[in-house]
Amino acid sequence: MIGGFDRRDLTPARQSFFQTLTRGMTGVDGSLPDTYGMRHQELADLLNAARDRYATEHGPSPSLLADLELQRQAAAARRDRIPIVTVALAVVCVVAFVMEVSAYGPLPDTAELRAAGGASRDALADGDWWTLLNANVLHTTPWHLVLNLIGLLILGVLLEREIGWQRFGLLCLVAGVASTSLGVLLQLGAGVVGVSGVVYAIAAWALLRDVHRTRMLGMMAWVTVPAGVIYTFLVPGVSIGGHLGGLAAGFALAYLFERGPARRPEPIGVRTP
Repeated sequence: MIGGFDRRDLTPARQSFFQTLTRGMTGVDGSLPDTYGMRHQELADLLNAARDRYATEHGPSPSLLADLELQRQAAAARRDRIPIVTVALAVVCVVAFVMEVSAYGPLPDTAELRAAGGASRDALADGDWWTLLNANVLHTTPWHLVLNLIGLLILGVLLEREIGWQRFGLLCLVAGVASTSLGVLLQLGAGVVGVSGVVYAIAAWALLRDVHRTRMLGMMAWVTVPAGVIYTFLVPGVSIGGHLGGLAAGFALAYLFERGPARRPEPIGVRTP
């Protein structure tokens, strides 16, 4: 890592939350204090040479063992599955928006979204529980649709290829209901639409699955989750409950399938006799 240092052998047991957050978003624990007149690449080569010399004299260091373990995990991750759920969900979102535009124009109002099947307290009071799922494929504007499709296609393809369509489909189903339910609960009198809650759930699972950013999956997740949370609380009109509900569902399912007690991997850098 040029211009930074990475103590993977200290993660996650001895890193604080903010150190983990910083490392996740930047890829390093901190910047080098001084280059001592050397170019960054030269200094990185010097540090790598020192680590190799230490390994020759004392055996592999914890950080080297950590790197090797992360490389093994990255190589073992499956990427050969066809992301059928991701593609199908994206197509349904596009078709649903075309139907919205044909009926109400490109900028439907709240009443029109409610008529199209958006989730709201009034809809649930009328017994329309199906809107908790249907609302996920509706969108308020073309820009709203495009932004959500970008996140869905990038993160969805990466994650579904690794975990398979069954688990990914379960994630989308649970996250869709959780995000619209919490959105309706927290936003009095407002409707909830959009697939963004599902996208946040996908990012949450991706983050826990590739927390050390060994491949593109983790890199995209570490960008999406922190930036998305900031966006959620700063931009008016965004469904805070919808986004947080999706995040919570994604983290919960990821912990169940990836980090549960029976599935916890051996700590990085530690070898049992």
